[in-house]
Amino acid sequence: MGERAGRLRQRAVVLALVGLSTMMLAVSISAAVPLSAGVTPKLGVQIIGQAPLSGDLIFWAGTRVVLVGTTPMPGRARTAVATFDPKTGAWSEPVTSLFTFPLYGTGGVWARNELMVLGVRCRPSSLENEGACSPGSLAAATFSIRDRSWKAMPVPDGYVRDIESGSPAFGYAVGWTGREAVFKVARSLVAFNPRTKTWRQLPDPGDARVCAYGSRLVAVRTDAARELQASLLREGDAAWQPAVAQTVGGTVAGAPEFICGARGVLAISPQVDEVWLFDTKGGAWVAEPPAPRELVKSSSPLGFVLFTDTAWTGSHFALWSPRGGVLFDPVRESWRAGRPGPTLRPFAHTQAWTDAYAFSTMRGRNGRVEFVTYKPG
Repeated sequence: MGERAGRLRQRAVVLALVGLSTMMLAVSISAAVPLSAGVTPKLGVQIIGQAPLSGDLIFWAGTRVVLVGTTPMPGRARTAVATFDPKTGAWSEPVTSLFTFPLYGTGGVWARNELMVLGVRCRPSSLENEGACSPGSLAAATFSIRDRSWKAMPVPDGYVRDIESGSPAFGYAVGWTGREAVFKVARSLVAFNPRTKTWRQLPDPGDARVCAYGSRLVAVRTDAARELQASLLREGDAAWQPAVAQTVGGTVAGAPEFICGARGVLAISPQVDEVWLFDTKGGAWVAEPPAPRELVKSSSPLGFVLFTDTAWTGSHFALWSPRGGVLFDPVRESWRAGRPGPTLRPFAHTQAWTDAYAFSTMRGRNGRVEFVTYKPG
């Protein structure tokens, strides 16, 4: 179901999902627990039960999980929202959206008690064949967790033309700046102000990975000169302001993994033998210790890294696969082993992180959408 999305989307944390990746057999899974018993996450992956929706987007709202997905109604599928209370282990009744169709390539930004959702209109029959999605039509709406209601939201101007011409409407939800929700859509960076109900165009970051840090945006990338580059965009800036570039060697210069975290953006080589952190406060790249080789080998019998997913957990940068994982503490500048996790990529936004663990959804062997917890260590 996610095969087409996988071909279109890149390694970066991207606009989430239509479906979910299949769980690989090497993942250690705990047995499902009764929903009425509440949720006490265990190390590794634990199946909680069946999710009521497909699981396109998932957010942690402080006391509950907010799940955006597609209702399981063949031929009549619609985008909806359901919430989950870990204390009671109970799901709310899904609230269907204003759309009479499901959304494809759905992305969302959570701000205060409101979720801003943006996606591409899709025919209900396309749930079995993503290629049947209607091109050239963006749709957007907001959901209030307080009122449990959807409201209409305008779409950004100019993108219908881009989609109709064949360019994919994929990117990712960058985040909330305190005033605006920022999205990377197709080839553009745009921001939505929920107070004025208006969109605006932001300066083009090119192929850089963009992260939100309060009212500042940070864009990171590598170039042909083997440099790690970072640029800053503050509210009101007409152009990106370059920060200090860092010349690097090895594979981190060619194909790094960028992870947005609270202390900055981590750049990691595929072998995790070169690690750099862009310090958003200091405005410079800082060399960090590489992951110990024994930790990497324990996660991959081939001797090189096969980590399929990455995340900022709230305290650590995490990398994992169905075979193992590693965690980096930017405060202590130290690595430690993590537990194997569910394969989510390219659906990276199916993770809702609390302080120590994540809620997620994934496709089970029997075709069900399983609701799980993942505690890396």
